[in-house]
Amino acid sequence: MVRTVPSEVIDAALQIIDMAKSELDCELNPNVVLTLADHLQFAVERLKDGCVIENPLSDTVEFVYPVEHGLGLRVLAILEKETGVSMPRTEACYIAMHLVNSESADGRVDDMDEVMRTLSSIDEVANIVEREFSITVDRASYNYARFTTHLRYLIKMLKADKASSDSKIGCMIAYMANYPYSRNPADVIACQQKMDEGYYYCGDVQVRGEYPHFAQRIWDKYGVKLNVAEGDLEDLASGTVDFYSFSYYMSNTVSTDPALASTDGNLMSGAKNPYLKASDWGWQIDPDGLRWMLNELYGRYRIPLMVVENGLGAFDTVEDDGAIHDSYRIDYLRMHIEAMEKAVEVDGVDLMGYTPWGCIDLVSASTGEMGKRYGFVYVDADDEGNGTFDRSRKDSFFWYKNVIGSNGEDLA
Repeated sequence: MVRTVPSEVIDAALQIIDMAKSELDCELNPNVVLTLADHLQFAVERLKDGCVIENPLSDTVEFVYPVEHGLGLRVLAILEKETGVSMPRTEACYIAMHLVNSESADGRVDDMDEVMRTLSSIDEVANIVEREFSITVDRASYNYARFTTHLRYLIKMLKADKASSDSKIGCMIAYMANYPYSRNPADVIACQQKMDEGYYYCGDVQVRGEYPHFAQRIWDKYGVKLNVAEGDLEDLASGTVDFYSFSYYMSNTVSTDPALASTDGNLMSGAKNPYLKASDWGWQIDPDGLRWMLNELYGRYRIPLMVVENGLGAFDTVEDDGAIHDSYRIDYLRMHIEAMEKAVEVDGVDLMGYTPWGCIDLVSASTGEMGKRYGFVYVDADDEGNGTFDRSRKDSFFWYKNVIGSNGEDLA
């Protein structure tokens, strides 16, 4: 086979294998150079004849194996330079699968049959979602990437037969505490219904295993008619979560007065609360709201809770000596940790864990800005993607290191 493959194609295969060893941090099956070179030459010949073979799992492979797919894209660029043949993006999927197969020989991933079954299962679940909800799933979106990550983890658990033993599964609710703006009964009812629709509808289904009593009101509001098949309600009842996990950044007030000024936060909005300060982006800072919410949730569900997102998006300034003094972020986190401590020690809430958002600066999902920074680690990049992307530790990095090192005892 080696004698029939041009040297430039073999060189391309060798280049990508060297990169793969470094970026995947594992040994690869030594035969992968030969099998990959053979595949690449076959692909070049096919494309010269105008034959393109589509892969229906391309988008899924891209999100489940992003590093391998990225290497595949680099191979395409190398081949185009060496052979003059422009290869379609779908070819990167086939190259990625060669790399995955080579990893499986080292025990790093499952055998190729298992890999293909996993990919097919993820794709079929997406197809079911499309059919049941009459929507088109954007398989190139960030949401699909998160979706595939969760499915892949679930499949691994099920294969390991741990889903019914020591493993625990939670939910993910983007939670925001809401208060009635005034004593006006209309505000109180509006607030109650916003909490029902935004949080308790999904929470009740996932924790209690059944639709809440107010579900019909929501279905009527949006013109929803459920197609409930035999066994669906039984599956719902048996598929409850072991703990309730959620994000918390801020609170809002709910008013029926359209003249009141509003504030936006994490894709949700409400009336401004005159008793609270706000972040650079108008998100109202309310650690007491977290304590209140923990009590509400634990009283409603009586299962362990976990705060999986909590943080402050803010402008950071790099001083001349390179330091970033983000005392505002430290203050925010300290107040919320203290609120959680009160919920646990004083109120008796079962809070199993806490993870802040996020450890390193990244593009904000709610605004698309790099300048809205959450991390303990600063990344030198602006909203346009300009910068060195060098990383440096903020004051909050060292503070939080002490917090976790003391299990929350040292908040100074």
